[in-house]
Amino acid sequence: MLIFLATLFYTFPWILRPIEAPRIQTSTIQSFEDAFTLANAPLEFLPGWTGNEVRSSASRIFQSSQGRNGTKALAAQPIATFNAEITILLDQAELVEAAVQFWAKSVQNGTGTRAAEVYYSWAAVGNTNFSIPMILGSDQEFGNEDQEFRKFQLQVPDTLQDQEMIRLKIEIRYGSGSG
Repeated sequence: MLIFLATLFYTFPWILRPIEAPRIQTSTIQSFEDAFTLANAPLEFLPGWTGNEVRSSASRIFQSSQGRNGTKALAAQPIATFNAEITILLDQAELVEAAVQFWAKSVQNGTGTRAAEVYYSWAAVGNTNFSIPMILGSDQEFGNEDQEFRKFQLQVPDTLQDQEMIRLKIEIRYGSGSG
């Protein structure tokens, strides 16, 4: 079993193009310092964020104290009977070349070799079908080991660049291996 941790998960280095103004770069950061509402999808645990099983204890999807630089983090622990699904509503109105940046790592849990597999997919708001999930890194990117935080960036697909509101789904799956 693994714990997938992410901080600054909702950082957007976007280019803002106001009418009659030059392009400027802006970003929005989602902090995980505020208490999570214990609500499962479709209800939000943070504004614009849903999870399939949000808990107050260190299991399923939860708030962790192991964030970057002593902050809190969003964490998920996949097990044989549970894969975490986190969906984020993103407002990219008047933005171009949108991307999502975040920091992530795994934390060792037990003595096994089982990695957590992290997938992401996209959808326009109103569309119930997400794109085909893509793996973040490789199936061993988040091995059962104590890792340092690493920065990741996901580009919003060209097919969604013109959509005002989009959704990003992050799945943390129980990987192969022992333990």
